[in-house]
Amino acid sequence: AQGMADMANALTGLGTGLADAFLKGSTYEFKDNGSMSQSILFGSNEGKYSVTPDNKTVTMTMDGKDEVYAITKVDDKQLVLTTKDNVIWTFSRK
Repeated sequence: AQGMADMANALTGLGTGLADAFLKGSTYEFKDNGSMSQSILFGSNEGKYSVTPDNKTVTMTMDGKDEVYAITKVDDKQLVLTTKDNVIWTFSRK
């Protein structure tokens, strides 16, 4: 977990992000402790995330299911993830 401190801090720096490319109306919040929450119009899910030491991929675990995404871009305004099927998720600071 120490090796991903910078990326975790960058993800947390985004705070709550809006997923505009995949689930419109969903909000994801990445927290310092590796937990995350997803809020959708009709409810919310709790899960966890981890970032590889090289900061190139993030694994999100929700409902016992792991999803792996390539980290395409991360800065103080935006997080861009790409799925294995080349679907791009763009998260913007709320």
